[in-house]
Amino acid sequence: MGQSEGTLRSHRVIHKHGEIVLDAHTPPEILEFSPEQSYMVSYGIDLQTSPNYRHKTLTKIAGFDAEHIAAMFQKTVGLPSQNVQSFVASRKVEDCTFDGIKRTFLFAANKVDTNGIFIFHFTGHGLKVGKAGKYQWGLVPADFDRTEEKFITGEKITSWLHGVRFHGRYVLIILDSCYSGGMAEVIAIGTVEHELPIGGLYVFASCTANEASLVVTALGQSIFNYFFCSNLFKSYAQPGKLPVKEIYENCDACCMAFSSLLLSYDSREDVLTWRMMQPEFKYYQLTTAFVQSYFDSEEEQTDSPAPGRFSFVLEYYDFSRHTKKIQPIEDKCLSWLQTAASSEGALAELEKRELLNGPILSAALASMMYSVASIFIACDQENITDPNIFIIAFIHVLAAVDNIHRDFEISRNDLKLGLEYYVDVLRKHKIPPGRLNKLYTKIVGEEATDSGKYGAMPTEDVVIDIPELPMWQPAAVVEL
Repeated sequence: MGQSEGTLRSHRVIHKHGEIVLDAHTPPEILEFSPEQSYMVSYGIDLQTSPNYRHKTLTKIAGFDAEHIAAMFQKTVGLPSQNVQSFVASRKVEDCTFDGIKRTFLFAANKVDTNGIFIFHFTGHGLKVGKAGKYQWGLVPADFDRTEEKFITGEKITSWLHGVRFHGRYVLIILDSCYSGGMAEVIAIGTVEHELPIGGLYVFASCTANEASLVVTALGQSIFNYFFCSNLFKSYAQPGKLPVKEIYENCDACCMAFSSLLLSYDSREDVLTWRMMQPEFKYYQLTTAFVQSYFDSEEEQTDSPAPGRFSFVLEYYDFSRHTKKIQPIEDKCLSWLQTAASSEGALAELEKRELLNGPILSAALASMMYSVASIFIACDQENITDPNIFIIAFIHVLAAVDNIHRDFEISRNDLKLGLEYYVDVLRKHKIPPGRLNKLYTKIVGEEATDSGKYGAMPTEDVVIDIPELPMWQPAAVVEL
């Protein structure tokens, strides 16, 4: 249960060899958002109404924690009071039942606008049920009766977000309950599986998947809530800016240190054990690989249900031809996109100079597709002329740009231009575009023609002219 010095219990969801995995990683520094477009709901379950669970009722500390953390977010990051709601079971139990939490959760999440953050906080019982290898983690609402219908699992939370077609920038989930680390992992992975079109989902858990979340009444709060709120207040938080990395690091250290002061005696084993709790931070960021899991879904797709600003691009994805054998994007290509979209990369340089818009944005997208095609050829990417491969690659490019320049809009002309640049590389390497001709015709809305070797596709060399970029530094060259 120990933790090596200097190691954060933080994980991000990534794709590795075609599978969704959790990767140990340093958390992002700061989340920036519009307070006016953001909403928060906070629940303190200090009452259990079901006869077979009433004896598990928590103290009033749970209700206090819910109200205190809601007030702290108003004070530190400037959330308007009318956009923040705290629900305490002992005061109004109907808002803290399973149906009540779902109703208020969906209402608030649906209100979040494009640049906003949705914050969901829960303090109360958490459970781990099932057998080894098949555990299920969840939260206990006020009317929990030991049935699955009244159990708030991570899968249900991600399905709620998917159901409202959440269109905000970020989702922040704070779980102060036993075994919450397991639920945090389920929510983070579920975000990928549901293909939620958000810039990032971040989950703070008060402890790991196998630990209890501890309350010391002398603090007047749970250990986690006390140190989370105190570090939120002491941090560099300001209206519209939440330093999640700083808060996590300090909260993690404080909770580990304080909980290590608690020993318990197991009379059956005749041993003394630490009651240590280790907060965890799991997150999913919109990265260059953000779309892949959608195409790895086991469900048969007949059309494109993915919401979001770029959903129209998937209108051109042929789901009828989709198989599990479709090749993922080359790792070399993903590495190059991540370099281009890094804080010191080419896209950041353009954004810093407020140039990543209009014709430069269109030209940048086209140039990146030109580079993607070049990398594909160098790496022997399979199915390089498959329209589905092109669409997947184009969405990855959009995600890379979106990491740097949030909320940009694209048009079908950008998609057409990207395809022209992509095919130009194929032409230079004497690779016939094949079905890409039909894709091009569909995008421009013209009937297919047989004129010329490349049909309706332009045959002249494409040229990109980026005007006056002082100190322009191209993205690092990928070693092949």
